[in-house]
Amino acid sequence: MQAEGFEAWWPSNGWLSMATPKPSRHCHACWVRRQLRQRLLSWPALAFVGVDAPDFNLGLEARLRAAGVRTYHFVSPSIWAWRRERIEKIRQAVDHMLLVFPFEEAIYREAGILATYCGHPLADQIPSSPTRAAARQALGLPAQGTVIALMPGSRRAEVEHLAPTFLAAAALMHQQHPDWHFILPAAGEACLAQLRALIDTDPAWRPTAVAAAVRPVAYRAGGLRPDADRQRYRHAGSRALQASDGHRSTGWPRCPTG
Repeated sequence: MQAEGFEAWWPSNGWLSMATPKPSRHCHACWVRRQLRQRLLSWPALAFVGVDAPDFNLGLEARLRAAGVRTYHFVSPSIWAWRRERIEKIRQAVDHMLLVFPFEEAIYREAGILATYCGHPLADQIPSSPTRAAARQALGLPAQGTVIALMPGSRRAEVEHLAPTFLAAAALMHQQHPDWHFILPAAGEACLAQLRALIDTDPAWRPTAVAAAVRPVAYRAGGLRPDADRQRYRHAGSRALQASDGHRSTGWPRCPTG
């Protein structure tokens, strides 16, 4: 959103860091939410669009809606998978829910909540017919064999805490299976630089090559495919995936390849 010109008043990658104690994160989140509510009501805002983060946004949306601000929420909580009772909180907080999966419309229709399926953010980044061979070639991987994706997270503190364990496990597996290949998704240039620096600290992790590609290529390389029935995920020319966090990767350090 910042790339599209939005101004980040309180960038979340700092105060939501795993390195920050949970009570501190909670207190700061409450402070940010209160400041944001006051700022929006002082304009006053005509509408508010909360993007995901239901634990943060739904409470804010409820207060804004009570004050007369029309509220939208993009990316429904997974009420179809767990904690379905959250639909009541959504009813109180949201005027219009914007959905990334088409089957969610029926759930909201039955609950009497206005909702629209608008497609998945990654719909246009992943082709209709993924080609494993082309993806492996783009990553410099052999046409056959096992490829394992290591996903230690996207935030700096997550990577710092989790990546060493992931890399150590990959090194152990590689000792027993020298023909296995490992790829690491990097959510942005800063994350890529952090992963490369981390890999360089241990010879066992040091890759012989670095393959650059956006994240969807890795899904294709590993042979993972979107839902086979893609027609269910089409809407206004969009194609939707069933699982993604929405980040785009800028590179894939490979480790270790012997």
